[in-house]
Amino acid sequence: MRERPGVAFGRRGISDVVGYVLVFSLVVSVVGVVSVAGFSSLDGVRDAEQANNAERAFDVLADNMRDVHAKGAPSRATEISLSEASLRTTGTVTMNVTARNTTTDENFTIEKRAQPLVWAGNEDTELVYSLGATIRQEPDGGVVIEGMPSRYDTDRTVIRLVQARADSKQYAGSTYRVRAVRSSTNVLLSEDTDKYDELWVNVTSPRADIWERHLERYPDTDCSVVTLPGDSTETVTCEFSDRESVLFAELITGPSA
Repeated sequence: MRERPGVAFGRRGISDVVGYVLVFSLVVSVVGVVSVAGFSSLDGVRDAEQANNAERAFDVLADNMRDVHAKGAPSRATEISLSEASLRTTGTVTMNVTARNTTTDENFTIEKRAQPLVWAGNEDTELVYSLGATIRQEPDGGVVIEGMPSRYDTDRTVIRLVQARADSKQYAGSTYRVRAVRSSTNVLLSEDTDKYDELWVNVTSPRADIWERHLERYPDTDCSVVTLPGDSTETVTCEFSDRESVLFAELITGPSA
């Protein structure tokens, strides 16, 4: 028995509609996946460029700070963009220096604290100016971009600690000017003979593992990361053996945003 023309046309119409819905759903799904992936990729590129721009700004900051603490400039200013980022002068980094004569057991110990300047962007990337060094920290690790203005040679070890002092504040959402003002330079230890032949440097910092990798590159140096009793922040402790002379200077600056 033949179907009536109207019935056949109705079934064909239903089939066409179902096919259109399936094709349209497939197209929408593909476009949706491509769009989400595309936005994620663009966000990653933007975040990386933001962090790279901040690193360049911290390179300029380090140069300006060097002009103040090493070249005698009275002050220098650096502009740092904080679009979708923040800048803070909170927290404390501690450096403890101990020099010892292994023959007489005579020793010298001093401890100093400084405030790091921290830029924080998206994806947990941070740029840090701490103790005169510039650090880039990311979720999968970090690196010292530029070390302290120090030398750790066996014939002569010179530690120059840039001690930044500022009010504890946090800034966001604009462009801020960081101004460094020269305060003073204090020579805390100067020994040009072999009076002290061993030297220990301890740095207590949330970035102790980065400091460890940086400091243990120097000759006759052994570093490890520990947590000292009563302290929740890790400390990198480094022993510098067979040092002929030691100089430790404190360079005080007053950065403000």
